[in-house]
Amino acid sequence: MGFLRRESCKFRESYNFVEYFVFMLTQAELTIDLNAIASNWAWVRSQVAQDCDCGAVVKADAYGLGVREVAPVLAAAGCRSFYVSNLEEGFALQQLLGAMRAELRIFVLTGCVPGQELAFMQSGLIPVIISLEMYRRWSAACRANAAELSQCAAAIKVDTGMGRLGLDASELTSLLNAEPDLAQSRIKYLFSHLACADAPEHPLNRRQLRRLTQVLRELRHRMPDLLISLANSAGVLLGEAYHFDFVRPGIALYGGQPSAAKHCPLKTVLTLVLPVIQVKQLPAGESVGYGATRSWQSPRVIALAQSGYADGLLRSLSNSGSGVLLPSANRSAPLQVSVVGRVSMDTLIFDVTEAKETIEVGGAIEMLGRHKSLESLAQQANSLNYEILTALNGRYTRKYLRGVA
Repeated sequence: MGFLRRESCKFRESYNFVEYFVFMLTQAELTIDLNAIASNWAWVRSQVAQDCDCGAVVKADAYGLGVREVAPVLAAAGCRSFYVSNLEEGFALQQLLGAMRAELRIFVLTGCVPGQELAFMQSGLIPVIISLEMYRRWSAACRANAAELSQCAAAIKVDTGMGRLGLDASELTSLLNAEPDLAQSRIKYLFSHLACADAPEHPLNRRQLRRLTQVLRELRHRMPDLLISLANSAGVLLGEAYHFDFVRPGIALYGGQPSAAKHCPLKTVLTLVLPVIQVKQLPAGESVGYGATRSWQSPRVIALAQSGYADGLLRSLSNSGSGVLLPSANRSAPLQVSVVGRVSMDTLIFDVTEAKETIEVGGAIEMLGRHKSLESLAQQANSLNYEILTALNGRYTRKYLRGVA
C-alpha cells in the first residue's frame, strides 16, 4: 500500500513535480466507511422493539468523522431522530438535511442559553432543558411567544445518578408543585442518562432505572403522552427495560464497542494509515525521541511515520502504543510494530527491527482499521474509544467510502 494516489490530495497548480511528489508521499490517510456506519445503525435498530425509535448522536461533527457526510447516510438508512450539542450544530444539521426537515427531530442536548429561546421555537429544534433556571426562561418565552408554538417542542432532563446535566429529584418536585402542567411549556420528552451503562453489573444502572421509574409515576397521570429516553449505545445492551420510547446510540454507529462486557458485531468504520517518511539504523546504546525515554543495548532499526499528537494520536501512546506494518511488494504479511520514544507533534517512531530487510520509505503503518481496533488503541493510550475518535483532526487526507455493501 503506497501513498502516491493523485486523488487523495488537494493539488495546487503552483506545486512543481518534486513538491507534489513529496506532499503525496508524506500525507497520512483516514478512510471512513459510510456504508459501515449505516450498517451499524441498522444493527442497533434491530436490538430494540419496532415501536422504539432509534436515533443517532451526531454531535461534535459526528464524533469527528464529518457530519456533512455521515448524517445524510444515516437519514437515508431510516434514521429520523438526531442529537447534537448546541444550537449552531442544530442549525447546520437542519440546513444539511433540509429536504427532510419536516420528518426529523433534532434534539439539542445542552439546551438553550439565554436569548436563544425564540430561535428554538422558530426553527423547530428541540432543546433539552437541563436546569430549573433554563426551564423558567423557556416557560416565560413560551408565554410571551404563543404564536410561535405550533412547531415547538422541548425535552426536560432529570439527573437520576449521573451527577451532571439535569434536574435532580427535589428540583423536579419543586417544578411540578409550581407548574403542574408542563405541557403548557411544550414539554413532550423526558431524558436521563446512564453513568455506568458500559459496566452492566454496576448497581447504579438499576438504581437509575428505579429512580426514572419513580419520576414517571409522578408524571404519567399529568402527561400521558410523554416520551422517554434513557439509553445510549451501551444502555441499549442492558436490555428492553432501559429502552423506553427512544434510544440514542453514538459510539456504536462509528464502530466503537459500547461495552467491554459484550462484543457487538459492528463493522469497522475507520482506517487510519500513516506513511513511513524515514528509516534509520540506530547503534547500540542510542536513544530515540524527546527526553531520551527509550534506548537499547543492541542495534535497532526505526521508522518515522507522519502524524503525531497534533493529529490526535495521543502523547500517552509514547512507549506503549503500536501499529501494524502493512504488507507490501516485498513483505506478504502484516507485522505489529511498537511505538518507541515519545510521540511528537508531527511524528511517531516505531521499532521495525523485525522488518529491517523489507521496511522502506513510503511503507504504510495502520493505526486503526482491520488489524487495529479503536479499543486496542484506546487501551494503549490509557484512554477510551470516544476520545480517540474525536481527537482525529483535519490534517489527514480523508477518503469517504460510499455505496451498498
